[in-house]
Amino acid sequence: MEHAQELHNLGNTWKGIADAMGVARQTLYSHMTAAGCSTACKEWTDITDDHLDERVAEISLSHPFIGSSIIQGHLEAQGVHIPRSRVQESLQRIDRIGVLVRYAIVISHKNIN
Repeated sequence: MEHAQELHNLGNTWKGIADAMGVARQTLYSHMTAAGCSTACKEWTDITDDHLDERVAEISLSHPFIGSSIIQGHLEAQGVHIPRSRVQESLQRIDRIGVLVRYAIVISHKNIN
């Protein structure tokens, strides 16, 4: 149950965690409740777009070519819990060319396969 809670704290959904564990979400909830663990969703971090852009820029500069999922993981590790859409919007503001390059790579990779 501790691992499930850690995965949830990193931004994974309870459904995704349950699927990865090969159980139904309700089964996971039942075990979490029986163990005294909360299944409540974390509250979103109150952070301005400017402050978010600064953090995303720092991460992006340290790790070029990473996308929103990995950036969101870095933010979660820093205690910033926000929706993926906000990370994607921030990337659009601070690294528009990088977003386009990553998109082009994904599309070309799909066309090869």
